[in-house]
Formats: sequence, structure tokens, C-alpha cells
Amino acid sequence: MRILFTNNTLDHPAGTELSLRDAAVRMSERDHDVIGYSRQQGEVADSLRQLGIPVVSELSEIPVGWEPDLIHGHHEWETSMAALKYPNSPILSFCRGVHAWQEAPCTAPNVVRYAVVDLGCRDRLIRNFHIPDTEIDLVLNGINLGQFPEREKYAKKVKRVLVFSNYAKEDNYLAVIREACEAESVECEAIGAGVRRTISDPSDYLLDADLVFAKGKAALEACATGCTVVVCDEPGLAPNLVRPDNFQKYRELSFGYPIMTEPHDVEAYRARINGHHPGRAEEVCQLARETGSIEATIDRLEEVYARTLHNWDHGLRELVDLESFATWAAAYFEKKTTACKLGRECQEIWRAMENESDPGRHARPISSADETIESHRIMDTLRKAPKLKEELKAQKKEIRKRDKEGDKKGSRGLFRR
Repeated sequence: MRILFTNNTLDHPAGTELSLRDAAVRMSERDHDVIGYSRQQGEVADSLRQLGIPVVSELSEIPVGWEPDLIHGHHEWETSMAALKYPNSPILSFCRGVHAWQEAPCTAPNVVRYAVVDLGCRDRLIRNFHIPDTEIDLVLNGINLGQFPEREKYAKKVKRVLVFSNYAKEDNYLAVIREACEAESVECEAIGAGVRRTISDPSDYLLDADLVFAKGKAALEACATGCTVVVCDEPGLAPNLVRPDNFQKYRELSFGYPIMTEPHDVEAYRARINGHHPGRAEEVCQLARETGSIEATIDRLEEVYARTLHNWDHGLRELVDLESFATWAAAYFEKKTTACKLGRECQEIWRAMENESDPGRHARPISSADETIESHRIMDTLRKAPKLKEELKAQKKEIRKRDKEGDKKGSRGLFRR
């Protein structure tokens, strides 16, 4: 079967990027003909190519005559582009995020079924997009157990903590965790994009840690290596450690945001560290290894593929015509107009600033790789804006304070050494 995988980015190792890589590699090993598509490429795309899987940044790069039997669509925008390119190919639209706008489902006429990685995503599709529950399949995350072996010994007491997240930074909840670790005389290490330590293979870090703060697939990987796991991220932290009695519930919620119901607090983190129990960590490890393999996930995915193709071949194909596509496309691009124009304005402002130092910089054509770098820089700048705004407010407050002190002391106070 020819399968086209779409994704928002195939750049730095992250949740959907690694999930796509795992699925594409396993499907290729099962003799499916696989191609990946993403406009933003980098490390993950390179790793797929090294494994013999083609990756394109433009759909026109796909060989003439190669038409997908099925489109495995991650992310609304990229999946919609593929839907327009291949209107005669059925689509499985896969949602892997409860909140992110990129994770909205594609609703093109040739979308046959929807898949979700957890119950939170299922609720999002039902509540926000009015998709019937009968059209949604649950496909839980799986991991490569060979890459994440079980540890040989379980520590009686936590000596080393790992914060495993792309969102943990020194100026957010990571600082709270570090304070808690210092109070407990525990070593703390962090990996992920937020601390500029993106690790393609984190297995050694997990085996060295006794307790891990993580979410999503990273939390499952930590469980499978025998770490005590605390689900947390920017929104908060879970009320309990991952235990044998809540493991399946937490997994069906993808160790994600719905579990993070408590605020970040030093004492709460200290309590989680002291809640470590080696026997319980070992039980959780066995559950993760019995139920969380990537092979089980791929088996499930092939079942969903078969159901998608069956529904397409037995009635849904006949419902797709030019009028239905035109109606959907017009409505889709109308809804995206404001966002697209805003994004283009940001791009133009950025390029104008860049041209001040290099007038000829954007006179030449821009490659996809350059666009990727440019978009990362723009987003980094925008993300830093709130912090810079707070710093500016603090500086203005300090200046006003000094001015008042100068007024009280008189002009002589301004020149006092």
C-alpha cells in the first residue's frame, strides 16, 4: 500500500515528528511504500532519508504516477494540502494535541475516518468539531522497547532527577523543580528544546535518572525504563505519581494536559520526589513494556487503515465530487485568511528589518530550508516578546523609583557618588 504521511514539521525531534518517524519506518518494514511530506524539514527528515524513506517539502516533488492509496494526515494545514493534491485518495486525519491549533482535524471531503492518540483528543473532535464518536479510532502511543531497555537496578531513594520536556525553561516551572531538588539534595538535569539540549536518543539519560518529570510519549519512555514518573509541564503537575493503579488511565490521556490539575509548587514537587517507591516503579515498568510497544501501535494502526479503506470503497468514494471539494476549499481558506495575512505581515516586517543590514538578502529566491530557518527566528522573537515586555516594565518601574528618590534628595542627590 502506498502511504503519504503529512506533518507540520520534520525538523527537531518532538512528539508528532518522532511518532511519524516511528510509524513510517515500521510501515516501510512491513512492505508499504511510504513518503513523508512537510514544508519544514531538518533532523527528523534527514533521519528518514537515511533509512531509505523519501521526504518532500513540496507535493510536486512526489514522482508522477505515485498516488497514495491512503493519506495518514497529521496537522490540519498539511493534510488539507495533500487532500487537494490527491482528491481520489482516502484520508485518515490524526489528532495528537488537545489544544494546539495545528492539531485541528482536516475536514476535506475525502477524509474518511479520524484517529486520536488519547481520550482528550477524542473529546476535542467531538466537542469542537462535532465529529461523531463512531468515526473516531483511538490509537495509543507506542515506543521502541529495544531503544528503551529496562534498568538493572531500582534505587531505594531518588538521587537523580531528569526534567524531560521541550517546554521546560529556566524561567518557568523548571526553576520550581530545581528549587525542590536542591531542598531534597537531589541532582537535577534537564533536556529538551527549552534548555537548548535536544537529544535524539534520550535512553541513556532515562537510565541514569531515578525520577523523571515529563508528559506524553516522553513519560511512557520513562516508565518503560523503570523511572518513577511525574506527569507535568507548563500547565501544572499531576496529583499523583504514575502508579500501577492509574497507569492505564494516564496512558489513555497520553500522560497529558488533562492530568495536570495542580499548580507548580516547591512543596508539591518535594512530595512527589519523596513518593518514589522502587517496587511500584518496577510494576509500572512491566505494564509499560507489556502494553506500550510500537509493534502493538502499528498493528492497531493497520487495523484502522483497513477500516478506512473499507469505508472508502463501500460508499464514501462516490460522495466526493468537484462541487463538494470546491465548497469545502472555499470555506477552509476563508477561515484561514486572517491568520495567513497576519503571518505574511510578520514575515514582511522581519524581512524589512533583515534588509537593513543586508539589502540584497531577499532579492534572490528563498529555498524551503531558508524559509524554515526564517520561520524559526520569527517565532523565537515572538515568543520572547512577553518576557521582553515584562523586563521593560520592570526597568521603567526602577527608573520611576530612582526619579522619586532623586526628587526627595533634590538635585544634589542626582549627582551623589
